[in-house]
Amino acid sequence: MEGRDNREVYLRADREISYGFVVRVMAEIKAAGVDKLGMVTEPIPEKKKGQ
Repeated sequence: MEGRDNREVYLRADREISYGFVVRVMAEIKAAGVDKLGMVTEPIPEKKKGQ
C-alpha cells in the first residue's frame, strides 16, 4: 500500500470464519498502512408474517 494516496480496504467474511480470525486479519491490514478499513455486509432477510 506504500506510495498510494487512497489506502482503503473493504473486508468481507462469511459466517464460517471465526470472529478471532477476522479480527487478526483486520489488525494485519491496519499494520500494513491501510487508513480506512470497511466491512462489507449483507442485510438480514426479513421474516414473513406468521413465522
